[in-house]
Amino acid sequence: MLRGDCHIRMQVEQFLRDHQSLRSEIGIIDGWLSDLEQTVRLSNEELNRLVVPVKHFYEQLSAHLTLEERELFPLLTKEIEEKGYLYFTFELEHQQMKQFIKQFLFMVERYQENSTGVEKGNSILLTLRFALDAVTAHFVREEDILFPEILKLNGKSV
Repeated sequence: MLRGDCHIRMQVEQFLRDHQSLRSEIGIIDGWLSDLEQTVRLSNEELNRLVVPVKHFYEQLSAHLTLEERELFPLLTKEIEEKGYLYFTFELEHQQMKQFIKQFLFMVERYQENSTGVEKGNSILLTLRFALDAVTAHFVREEDILFPEILKLNGKSV
């Protein structure tokens, strides 16, 4: 658990930097995904080119979310006693985001076992688009709601 107000602020600032780094990765993946969404039919090779950066992103995102859960969520004990919704909302979102990306990777693996290509608009690409949008929206909510609340609950100005 974090100790000291200065340390809490530094930790929040590090999470903000992590968000920027992860947003950069989202931007790269989003660009490739947008290109692929324009094609009529994707080959397994084209789909595989997307899998490598998505796996890397998943690893980075999972590490980031685990650190938030370990370092920041315990600071919400006052909030849990008073309202209780922030902790549970963000914990659930963390689980959902990881699941969305795992679902995409699983779908790619299963599809490649049984097919030679992906039709435009296939649910595989839609699943990845949904996952990226969910992560982006989650970061906005953390930055606008969670981080200021943690600073407020721990005696720091927002």
